[in-house]
Amino acid sequence: MVTVAFVASVLALSASAHAQAIPSAAPAREGRVTIASGIRDGAVHSSAGAIFARGELDGPVLRRDGSCTLRNAPAVDEVSAGVVRLDGAPVPIELRPVPGRQGPLYKASADVPNPPFAAGAPLTAESSGGPDFPAFHMSVTAPASITDVSIPQTVARSGYTIRWNAIPGTAIVINIVALRLDTPGGVRITCRIPDDGVFTVPASTFASVPSKFDHAAVMIARVADGGQSVEDARVTFEAAAFVGAGPFPLVADKPVCRSCSLYPRSLISLAFGLGGTSRIGQAPPTSGDVSALELGRRVADGLHVVYRMTSLNTTAQSASVVEQHTALGFGVRWTPLRPRPQRSRSAYWTLGTFFDLRALYLTAIAGADWRSRVTWTSPTMSTAASGWSPMGSLALAWAPLQGRDWSLGEEFREDISYVDEHVQRTWMLLAVANLNIW
Repeated sequence: MVTVAFVASVLALSASAHAQAIPSAAPAREGRVTIASGIRDGAVHSSAGAIFARGELDGPVLRRDGSCTLRNAPAVDEVSAGVVRLDGAPVPIELRPVPGRQGPLYKASADVPNPPFAAGAPLTAESSGGPDFPAFHMSVTAPASITDVSIPQTVARSGYTIRWNAIPGTAIVINIVALRLDTPGGVRITCRIPDDGVFTVPASTFASVPSKFDHAAVMIARVADGGQSVEDARVTFEAAAFVGAGPFPLVADKPVCRSCSLYPRSLISLAFGLGGTSRIGQAPPTSGDVSALELGRRVADGLHVVYRMTSLNTTAQSASVVEQHTALGFGVRWTPLRPRPQRSRSAYWTLGTFFDLRALYLTAIAGADWRSRVTWTSPTMSTAASGWSPMGSLALAWAPLQGRDWSLGEEFREDISYVDEHVQRTWMLLAVANLNIW
């Protein structure tokens, strides 16, 4: 199985077992050395790492289904095998143990070359051993890059198909990590298959994944690996060329629109800020505070139908006019750019859980505005006018601070209404909190 930085970060989970583990014979000690190069979410990544532990590294087996194996997240007792040297990269790579929470943690002493190997290059890994792990020396031939990869952005429990360029005679490993965003715990599906260019993870495999896990991270890798047994220890050396992405929604069936599940089913938006109205007839411009409530329901990919109520209380600079506006309307909220659902596992209340520069949306509303205006002609004399007027609204918002069930941002809104045979413009600058219901 492949262990690269992408999968390792997703697998940093502390879940208890969700099913009875299947017992298997295990070595007293096990180690793995990995060198990897590939693409994750469009960016090139290279890594090298090692891990050594007492017992097995991969966690208890939940179920085997043909070419695929399901495991819980591992909890290992890590030990040191001394300095590990990797040769065959553009420059030699040294992996040195440093103190970690669960034991020695291996890190490269210098930046890993990018890319770290060329296809067909001989790669070696060796160590003189440490106090708790014996010496070893292993070699593999670096795999070719994996290209023309199709990774669907919704993982269907009814069957999930991945396609890539085939190179017969080599090995492919597909890792799918099922998890719940912002929540510890997870199950890993690992399928080791021939390099045929297409594979479907079957529904029978997903049947053992608990329903509470509603997202999945995906990685496909072309792998060259070799193993060595020394005393009571087993060591694996892996070179991997990978493509990874996600997490994506993990759904019960294939949706008609593959990206609809990336948008919340319903939403509630709360907004507070400043606003003002333009001059109307003899009434001067006013400015004051604004509050707004918006309720939305998804009707299509990136499109919500919304209901909005806005309260605006303004005063003219001379304090001669006070206006109160209550606007009600229906409309649509359009998110033109596809959201990125990646999240860290920070607590819900932690600001900056995820920063999404693409989180723009437009809202168009049509409705009515009830206004009450009081005009003072002297300290003791005033006139009052009230009534309904038609209203149209257009807003541009950006909410880049993202959590699983919330987002924070800002919005600029323009309302146009018609009252007293005049057109009046209302502007608002708001801080917005969106609460999502998935």
